[in-house]
Amino acid sequence: MRKYLLLMVVFIRSAVAQEPPVWIKTDYLLCWIKNNPVPVPLVTEASLDDTLPGAIGQPHPHVVLGKKSISMDLMQGFQVDAGGWIKSEVGIEGSYFLLSTASRSKSITTSGEPGSHNYAVPIFDPTGVFGLKGKAGETIFILPGPLEGPGFFGQFQLQLRSRLQGVELSGLYRLINKESFQLRLLGGFFWFQLHEKLFLKAETHAAPGASFGHAFYNTADRFHTTNNFLAGQFKIDTRYQTHKWYLQAALQGALGAMLQEAKIKGSSETSGGNLFFLTKGTASKVLPGGIFAEPSNSGTHQRNPMAWGFETKIRTGFEITKNIDVHLGYTFLWLSKVLRPGDQIDRKINSTGTALANASRATVGTGPGPIPPDGPAAPAPAPTGPKRPKDRFKSATFWVQGLDFGIQFNF
Repeated sequence: MRKYLLLMVVFIRSAVAQEPPVWIKTDYLLCWIKNNPVPVPLVTEASLDDTLPGAIGQPHPHVVLGKKSISMDLMQGFQVDAGGWIKSEVGIEGSYFLLSTASRSKSITTSGEPGSHNYAVPIFDPTGVFGLKGKAGETIFILPGPLEGPGFFGQFQLQLRSRLQGVELSGLYRLINKESFQLRLLGGFFWFQLHEKLFLKAETHAAPGASFGHAFYNTADRFHTTNNFLAGQFKIDTRYQTHKWYLQAALQGALGAMLQEAKIKGSSETSGGNLFFLTKGTASKVLPGGIFAEPSNSGTHQRNPMAWGFETKIRTGFEITKNIDVHLGYTFLWLSKVLRPGDQIDRKINSTGTALANASRATVGTGPGPIPPDGPAAPAPAPTGPKRPKDRFKSATFWVQGLDFGIQFNF
């Protein structure tokens, strides 16, 4: 009899130490990501006292849009995990998560009426054609504002969006399996996707009472980046339990290929050109280039560098019943070699290779050379100099962190 009782105790203790054969877990996620970089100045407040109002390096320009990192909204989402033990020490586990789109926008407006602000889009022109007497340097692309009387209404809008999702599929090996402590090793496949968009829009038109009639100049620049991280992963997962409470911690490393893609597209509409280049009969046409997205860098660009990342997780939970537990956790994920849309903007713009320059030559002919800073606008000269802007393919590190609240069902 004593022998049978002893065997029963051993069986019960063994059962307590065993994890459930099958489990399904669902989590609500609340996350935030690394700020979206916009390192180049996009819009400056301009002073008419300067030779080139709003150009970087002039005495009075003040950057009002760009040249900073922009924090994104909190992202909500869900994660689903499922797994099971194939043998006593060998199992399989998979998970999928999806976060809602985070966005951020900012706009700058001038009425063009006397007393309102003048704003400019500053660029670097390697040809020196835009008001620089043929010498490479800082200049501007458009300048809405009151100027010296009723001038141009202007509105600039910057929009950023980010979306994340990922999948894990791993094999499990149970290394230690005691009543109060478990240690598991995991290895398998990891996929992470980050898709982001940057949209810069400028609308300008003659203010009421201006001498420019119905003149207008509208542009749109789009920079979209997609990162697909396809990697092998290795994870160490530990769990300490006392009564119904438990504490779980995991550390994961991943190495693989970062499939990078950058899509750049620009467009513009103008009745007669900008400060420097003149066009005719273009009011009803859409030009294939904006300001920072021009024919030289537009299109889809791809490359696949090697990258790595790591993830840490910590979670505490409570067993409501043998088959149900609830938990609260924190996760931090870090990755290398990630494209962000703001990093792909090249502010060095060859003015003679822009969509505006092409339209100017097509509608009014080819001009002789550099345009003086005080105008008037003239036909664009023949293309010269380097092809800029270019696709930069600038990578950076990226992280996402957040909290998870969930429930697990054991079968």
